[in-house]
Amino acid sequence: MAITTQHQDHALLFLSNHSLEEAEHFGLNINKQTLNHDPSATITVTGDKVVVEYTVPDSNAKRVFTSQPPYSFYTLKIPNTQRTGHLYFRGHPPSQGESKFWIQQYPPYLGGDGRLIVEFWTDNQITAMFKTDDNNFGAAGAGSWD
Repeated sequence: MAITTQHQDHALLFLSNHSLEEAEHFGLNINKQTLNHDPSATITVTGDKVVVEYTVPDSNAKRVFTSQPPYSFYTLKIPNTQRTGHLYFRGHPPSQGESKFWIQQYPPYLGGDGRLIVEFWTDNQITAMFKTDDNNFGAAGAGSWD
C-alpha cells in the first residue's frame, strides 16, 4: 500500500472519525511528531454556549474558545454536558480571534454520552478539531460499488 502524506486540513478531518492506528492501516502518513502537541481539553456545553478550554503546549498559557450564542438555529441542540478530550491541530495552535465551528454529537454505543466532535475553521482553513476521549466507537470494512 502506498503511503500518502495528508495536508493538515485533511489530517484533522480524518482524525475526527478515525484513530492513528487506522491511518497507518489505510496507508496515510499523519505526522506523529506533532501529536505530542495535541493537548488535553475540556468542553462545556450549556444551553446555547460552547466553551473549549486547553493549555497551549510548551507555554502553559490557558486558551479558551467561547461561542457566541445562539450557535445554530436549525440544528438539534447538544444536551448540557462537560467532557474531556483532545484538541487536535497541525503546526501552531489556533490563532486568537474569530473562528467558526461545527459541533456534532454521535449517538452512544453501549451506554455513555456518545462521541462529541467540534471542528474549528477560519475563512481559508481548518484550524483545529476537538474530540472527546470516551465513546469513540466505529468500524472499518471493505466492499465494492456495482
